Amino acid sequence: MCDKTGLKSNLLIKLVILFTAASGLFILVLNFIPGLVRYSLLSLCITAVVALVIVCVRARLTPLGFSVMIFFLAFAAKLIFSLVVETKPISDFLLFYDAAKMAAAGDYTFQSWCYFSVWANQSGIVLFYAGIMKLFGIGLTPLITINCLFMAGTNLLVYLMAREFATEKAARASALLYLFYPAPYLLAPVLTNQHSADFLFFLSAWLFAKKGLKSYPYVLLSAFIAVLGNGLRLMGIIPVAAVLFLTAIGIFQSFKNKKRLLSYLKAGLSYCLVFILCWTLLSKSAAWLGVNPKGLENTFPLWKFVVGLNHDSNGQFNVKDQNLLMYQKDIEERDRLAAAMIKKRVSVGSAKLFYLAIKKELLLWTKSENTGFTFTKRPKAIGIMGLQIPFEALLHQGLHVEKVFYLFAFLLMAAGSLCRLKDKEVLPLLLLIQLYFGGYFLSHILVEVQPRYRYFAMIAVFTLASLGFEKLEALKESHGKGLLRK
Repeated sequence: MCDKTGLKSNLLIKLVILFTAASGLFILVLNFIPGLVRYSLLSLCITAVVALVIVCVRARLTPLGFSVMIFFLAFAAKLIFSLVVETKPISDFLLFYDAAKMAAAGDYTFQSWCYFSVWANQSGIVLFYAGIMKLFGIGLTPLITINCLFMAGTNLLVYLMAREFATEKAARASALLYLFYPAPYLLAPVLTNQHSADFLFFLSAWLFAKKGLKSYPYVLLSAFIAVLGNGLRLMGIIPVAAVLFLTAIGIFQSFKNKKRLLSYLKAGLSYCLVFILCWTLLSKSAAWLGVNPKGLENTFPLWKFVVGLNHDSNGQFNVKDQNLLMYQKDIEERDRLAAAMIKKRVSVGSAKLFYLAIKKELLLWTKSENTGFTFTKRPKAIGIMGLQIPFEALLHQGLHVEKVFYLFAFLLMAAGSLCRLKDKEVLPLLLLIQLYFGGYFLSHILVEVQPRYRYFAMIAVFTLASLGFEKLEALKESHGKGLLRK
């Protein structure tokens, strides 16, 4: 546990905590409406896992020992799954792979491809993969291995972040629950930029809140790490907005404490300035080095809003919008047309916009994980202990089990957050993680949605689930038993 530079729990902070709890409960309701009985039966699976979690938490491991254990278990489990599945890159991920092979050979002509001309920001992940290929050779295995290392790092971060605002036992329980959570495994063999970028964004949050408010160099390091994450996946607006919000609250509460006020002001401004300067330099460097003349910029930022506000496709990718906009040779005309489409789609009235928002949240938070990117080879049956089990039936049941983990984590987060409403102080890291989740939740009311996009949010959810574990521990200990006794 950190000490510490806690923020007094005022109305605004309580609203952030309440929003975290309310959105968690909202997502639970959305999911339970269509399948209450099914999830109740599958709750036996989560009971078994929770029992295993308790056994592991009770093991006499030091924090360092547990950190090493959780990292290597996460890495080994995800790597083994990835190698067994033998996923082949498709769609955007195939473009990443092909472009990376070219870049590793010093050929940057992929910049002329329509995809990288529009989404110049995707050149960042291409360069990263090309660097790995330079070091370890051409092929999928080195890329998947490095991605599994990032995923293991994320699992470790769930533990390290949670132990800053929850008990040691609760933090370990959350990290172990995330280790068993099936959804990340489905993305492990996929060449998505989410693995590396999301790890960097949460590492940045941990450093900023744990060290940055006390040590100026950590502020600079935190901002620089967020820039690297933004270079891999253009989503830096979420951590920057969260830091600004946290800084504003800290400044507002510190008018009578000049030293603390200057600490928050210095940290927040430095973070933003370093982020802007380093991002500009990184993007310009990509252009100067000939990787992409447009640097790492998104040259069509309106696209995500055009798709996200499409009432016919419920905010999902659709071919009609693609054909209408992506093949426009005149960039100014394309942007003008996109702006007009957005204006038209937001002028339908508040009732229809609200209905669209609900449908998008349903798609984002209740739809099963997309397995098409993972299982590019689908056998008819899989042999298990002499039995031939139909692959689709096994996958179907596996997705139900994933949903049980998913709902259990949301239940823990929501219940734990509600219990924290009575706290007189809130630690900066807890508030920052909640702001990460809240910002991500709200932003997808406007932009495109896909089930795999919730990957980032689920890191925050499992970290915040430690609040629920902590409450369970306290309830049991109050009855003299102790669910997670030493």
